[in-house]
Amino acid sequence: MEKKHQKLKTWVEISKKSVKSNLRLIRSLLGKNCRLMAVVKSNAYGHGFQTMTEEVLKAKADWLGVDDLDEALCARKINRHVPILVFGYIPPARLLEAARAGISVTISNFEALAIARRLSSLKIHIKVDTGLGRQGFLPREAIRVARVLKKNRVIIEGVYSHFASVENPRNIKYSCRQASTLMRFAKVLKTDGYNPLVHIASSAAVLLYPEFHLDMVRSGISVYGLWPSEEIKKLGEKRGLKLKPALTWKTIVSEVKTLPKGSGVGYDLSVHLKRKTRIAVLPVGYWHGYPRSLSNRGVVLVRGQKARVLGRVCMDMAMINVSDISGVRRGDEVVLIGRQGKREISVEELAKRAGTINYEIVTRINQDIQKVYN
Repeated sequence: MEKKHQKLKTWVEISKKSVKSNLRLIRSLLGKNCRLMAVVKSNAYGHGFQTMTEEVLKAKADWLGVDDLDEALCARKINRHVPILVFGYIPPARLLEAARAGISVTISNFEALAIARRLSSLKIHIKVDTGLGRQGFLPREAIRVARVLKKNRVIIEGVYSHFASVENPRNIKYSCRQASTLMRFAKVLKTDGYNPLVHIASSAAVLLYPEFHLDMVRSGISVYGLWPSEEIKKLGEKRGLKLKPALTWKTIVSEVKTLPKGSGVGYDLSVHLKRKTRIAVLPVGYWHGYPRSLSNRGVVLVRGQKARVLGRVCMDMAMINVSDISGVRRGDEVVLIGRQGKREISVEELAKRAGTINYEIVTRINQDIQKVYN
């Protein structure tokens, strides 16, 4: 283990160079007049809000996308002028705070619109539910929305929607219908004299479907070098697109011991050893964000080889089988996500073993774990 990490039992390494490379790739796919929103919500998908916000701005992102007002205000402290859109719910009592900070907010229902209309300096993006069944005005409500907007003084900055299944190429017709529905809704607003930014493209659409780019794209997980789905990855790589994963998660071996044949390992004694087994203890568990669902299923890298998780993942510890890996000792560096030697454990592999998606793996890494940026 490198000297600078000797005081840490687990840490996350983030490559700024990879993030910059991913943003260059994304930018190269956009038309001249298409704006790029870098999505830094949810602690920048687990990569660290402050540093990642600074990095995407250095890379000339045009907009920032966040989940809530607190994230937006943190971003505003980093940059006084960049446009920032809050996707999620903002309590009505805080809308004035958003307006004063120059934060753009999402308005997705008539109750919120009625409150927003009282604030003349508030910038809003109208959210349309084109088929996800989540936030948004229904398509048939476009004319009513336009009528209400005529009676208020808010700044109509954008109109947008979110794809339900653009990560699945088999559902491309559904995605096309969603985009067409949004365009029709936007046309109603434009007929009334508004000129909003129209946007619907998330990472999968940004990477593969230029017809969905419209006025602005919202790149989230791809900024950090992860693909939205395995299908999108296959299609993207066929086109020569290469994303660079920015995150590596490491820990150390805190203890090594040999247990006799027949020993039980971990809570619930989910494993009884069929032979004498050498195990290593790792000082990470589900509190740190290593999924409990990886009990007896996960793999890690130690001394350049894969070692399997043995027994239940505990709150603060996990055990691995190192019987077939020679020389493992206390203090050895262990890779939970990333590369060691010639082998790699990708976020996608970990997610598949855990029965989840790469988004959840990276966003659930505990924020208290120290990040090392390089």
